[in-house]
Amino acid sequence: MKTIRYACEQVDKGPRNPNAQHLLELNRAFIQKEITAWIRYQITNNISPFTSSFDYDEYKCERDVGFIVDRLIWDIGHGGNLKMRAAAQSFVGAFGEEGEFSATSENQTYVTLAAEADEGIAAYEYMKDVVAAVLGNQAPAVVYQNAGQDSTAVVAQYINTDYATESGVVTTTEELLDIVITALTDQDSTNIPERVVPNNTINIRTGQYRETLPIIVPAETALVGDEVRSVNAGPAGSLISKDDAYYSVGALGRLETVVGQIILGTNVTESTGNTATQDIAFPYASSVEETDIKRLVRMMQHQIDFKIGTTHKLSITDPTGYNSNLLS
Repeated sequence: MKTIRYACEQVDKGPRNPNAQHLLELNRAFIQKEITAWIRYQITNNISPFTSSFDYDEYKCERDVGFIVDRLIWDIGHGGNLKMRAAAQSFVGAFGEEGEFSATSENQTYVTLAAEADEGIAAYEYMKDVVAAVLGNQAPAVVYQNAGQDSTAVVAQYINTDYATESGVVTTTEELLDIVITALTDQDSTNIPERVVPNNTINIRTGQYRETLPIIVPAETALVGDEVRSVNAGPAGSLISKDDAYYSVGALGRLETVVGQIILGTNVTESTGNTATQDIAFPYASSVEETDIKRLVRMMQHQIDFKIGTTHKLSITDPTGYNSNLLS
């Protein structure tokens, strides 16, 4: 039986258009690389509005394209235009204010954006074609990535016909991208559309529900029972023995090692019984990301100890430099 918490989690994740979300998520890196490869081709061939002398920050371009893909996924999953509208406002802010799409430190003005607006518009217009191809499980008319030009490996497109994009999604993604394109064209927020965020209703049938807490109700969501006093919801009892924390902390320790090796592209020594083959493919992370992700796992371990009052991660060094005779 599904729970109230489960229903709230699904709404929070974005239950609409799951196939389209899946295709965009697994093609995020492909779209990023394909856009910068297309820009490189335009520059090399002096194709307007680009010129052969055009210079731009490829890293920030790929970063911004990735942000846009994330926002497309969120909006088609939740409905409305909340995240793409915010992206457009961030771009407009970058013309003269600090914003999310600013310099590497994320707290400085992206001072070249105004000068690159025409090229940015062209790139996002082309992005509509790439996104449409991805959602159609088809390669773009021209794939601009070239191993001879790229300093890193080419990112292959993920195609899986088991995931057929839901009806109308391609049109929706084009309309969402047009919000950013219009903002770049106008260089102000005049024509950014009004905020659209659909309401959600979770209907709860008559019965008694014992839930694992907390239940986080998403924004713009109402929980509606069948009728007054026919729905009884309350906290469930303990589901897992406190003694299991020892094993959870140990499993996270193994996860820390494995994830650190995987993101660096390092071969993992499989545990006994694991017959799966590791996929070592670009792009890799750096030692900086490895350190960060290991810290996050250790934080989870310490949180387990803190929340339930155990000391599985406690590390105590034996004292030295004292008179041992005092202990006798």
